[in-house]
Amino acid sequence: MQDAGAHYPQCGFAQVGGYRCDEPVAWDWRCIFHAPKTSYQTRGARSGAEGERSEDIDTQFWGHFSELMRIMQADGTVSEYNFRGFQFPDLRFEPEWADKSVSFVRAHFWGQAVFGDVGSGSGPIMVSM
Repeated sequence: MQDAGAHYPQCGFAQVGGYRCDEPVAWDWRCIFHAPKTSYQTRGARSGAEGERSEDIDTQFWGHFSELMRIMQADGTVSEYNFRGFQFPDLRFEPEWADKSVSFVRAHFWGQAVFGDVGSGSGPIMVSM
């Protein structure tokens, strides 16, 4: 999602096998997708600037994530939603995302993860941390 003509420090997320993230650094030497988030339990105990920063991180994450999803859904060459190593503040997996396979390898969910009815007919699958 970064501007191809701009030069930013790259995200420090790396994985065995040579994977490197090309997104620009947001904080803690990681991009908005790979930077650690705050759990809802911890966030509730925080106040002032630290609590606001946590909420701002979530807002930024979801803004960037929505744009990434829009791009991947429109790109016919993308066969998999790759959320490798993403750090989600929480997640509600939407049924319209079931058009491609999904990878959550090394992903971390700091809040509740809900995988809705994506065709199985068994209702939502919820994972709480």
